[in-house]
Amino acid sequence: MRTALIILFAILSTTVFAQKATISTSVAPSEEHKEVKNQGEQEVHWAEKLFDKNYVKEKYDSYTEKIVAKGNSYTFNDKVLELVDVSTEMKGLFVKGILYPELFDIEFGINKIDTLKISGFEEMKSLSKQPTSKRFKFSTSRKGLLNPTVYLIEVTNEQATSKTNIKDFIAGCSLTFFMEGWVQI
Repeated sequence: MRTALIILFAILSTTVFAQKATISTSVAPSEEHKEVKNQGEQEVHWAEKLFDKNYVKEKYDSYTEKIVAKGNSYTFNDKVLELVDVSTEMKGLFVKGILYPELFDIEFGINKIDTLKISGFEEMKSLSKQPTSKRFKFSTSRKGLLNPTVYLIEVTNEQATSKTNIKDFIAGCSLTFFMEGWVQI
């Protein structure tokens, strides 16, 4: 019994340490303090700071191998992205291979199928300044980690106008920014 408690304590300590390390190296919630009314405003503030400090427009390659879609699960070779409450329009980012497992700097299981859950996909309209680009945030979670991680992306469609609907925007877009944001606590 004592051995089991020691092992459990060691595992929990490692998990908590790993999550704290991620928080301290990702975004800077501790940088400057801004009065906010709620968690949503706080996350918009963190996203603004992250984009201001780290934004470099890049053109990411799309996933070119076969993608198997089954319900809300998208399989990329031996890795699965499971979408939870993601709109049909946003699913286009996965169907087209714009977002795929190798972008996420995490280790999936070796020689077995592993799943990363993606949820909370939302456009950050206050950060999407031009009709040709849109910025989004979403959360990821996976087995073994207690808290979800927030990611920020920008997708660009050079032919888009202010009248382009989201489905058409996604159909012609490419990924131009991708970054891990913060761990939700």
